[in-house]
Amino acid sequence: MKKNMIKLFGYALFLGFLITACSSTKLSLVYMDEAYNEGPVSDILIIGVTPEEGVRRSFENRFVNELTAEGVEAVSSFDLLAIPEDKKLEKEDILRVIDEQENNAVIITRLIGVDRKEVLEPIVIFPHWEDRGYYNYYYNYYNHAFDHAYGGVYRTHTFVKLETNLYNAKTEELIWSGRSKTWNPKSDAKLLDEVIKTVIKDLEKKGLIKAK
Repeated sequence: MKKNMIKLFGYALFLGFLITACSSTKLSLVYMDEAYNEGPVSDILIIGVTPEEGVRRSFENRFVNELTAEGVEAVSSFDLLAIPEDKKLEKEDILRVIDEQENNAVIITRLIGVDRKEVLEPIVIFPHWEDRGYYNYYYNYYNHAFDHAYGGVYRTHTFVKLETNLYNAKTEELIWSGRSKTWNPKSDAKLLDEVIKTVIKDLEKKGLIKAK
């Protein structure tokens, strides 16, 4: 019985590790206007705030594609607004596009920052269960855990933080805001895809967009 319990505990830990490793983007500091009662938005103008035109185009197009796949109409500001030399869009131009496209919402996303931390990663070894006698006596287990915890290597972990806001195009007021934190993105494309899907999932959960 004891061996089976230990095996089950170990499998649960390993499964938890796999789930954490596969999901690297989380939302934090989510805000929603509780007074908003106009129902799901259906036609969204997407604006990415970044000095890199290529990143902006890629982000906006990916957002549009993901929303379209969910049955929500969306357009990219990059495709509709000429980019001035200072890269700053004027409010009058944005309002013109909203009027022409009949958008009822605007999404704006910006980079908050990039944090890099040195983290000591313990050495994780999964021996055969028959060899795990150190589980049965507390100091044997403590000694084993100590060796693993202090015998690791330092690695640099990168955390990319983005802020995404959803606005009512008519009143110009904030409806929803969320800050995302992505751990060690493998690429810009992977980062954008994860953030967009995470944001859309929360907007759907809160009834702000509705998949057809």
